Parts: sequence; C-alpha cells; structure tokens
Amino acid sequence: MVKRNWAVALIVNDKNEILLQKKSSDYTYPGFWAFFGGGIDKLETPELALKKELKEEINLDIQQKELNLFKSTDYKWDNLSGKGYYFLIKFRGNLNSLRLSEGAGFAFFNKEEIKKLKLFPHDAKVLEEFFNKKVKNEI
Repeated sequence: MVKRNWAVALIVNDKNEILLQKKSSDYTYPGFWAFFGGGIDKLETPELALKKELKEEINLDIQQKELNLFKSTDYKWDNLSGKGYYFLIKFRGNLNSLRLSEGAGFAFFNKEEIKKLKLFPHDAKVLEEFFNKKVKNEI
C-alpha cells in the first residue's frame, strides 16, 4: 500500500454551489467528478500543496487566509492510504478567469445537481457532510 497525503478544495460560490473537476480519460477514474487539489509533497504543508495545485490546475491564486480547514480524515482507496485535508474556499471571482489545465472540464454545481453526478465515493461523503453543516454555518 502506497502512503500519500492529499489536500483538496471545496470551492464555494455565493449561490452555495461547489466547483468540481471532471477527470479526463488519462486518469484512474475517467469521467468522475472530484474536488480540485492533489498530493502533498515532502516538506509541503497541506496549505502550500493546495495553493500550488490550484494554481497549476485552474490558475487560481489564493491567500493563506482564504483557506479554512473543513475536515481532515484518514482514507484508504485502491492501493493508496493516507490523510486527506479538505479546505473550504469562498470563490468571489469570475468563472471565466479560471483556466483548466488538468481534467476534462469543470463547473459549479448545486446540491441537487451534485446528486446526479458520478463522484468519487469519498468526495460524495464529504459533500454530504458539507451540505448538512452548511445549513448551520456560513463561510
């Protein structure tokens, strides 16, 4: 089993929609929708790794103060295990300012639309938790 820690973003707009990435055919789960983010390299904090990944994947620059840790959890997935860090980020920009450089597409989805998507199983669990907490807490 390979150990790998991850940092991912729940990017939320003013309509309480979540930005998701559609995985491309060269990815392990092509056609699945998932959070943006990626692996944490040696000597990187989860925050630095996520900032780097968001810049690489969608040309989104974020500041440290914009990262709010929503959840951290241990995971096992195929032959991978490690810790996942899920950060909430309030998106105040224009969707047209983002440039996709990894994946087959991206879009904002509301709670009802998300229920119809093919999601990574763990991302689906985190989204359910997010929407259940969102009723009580605003970011």
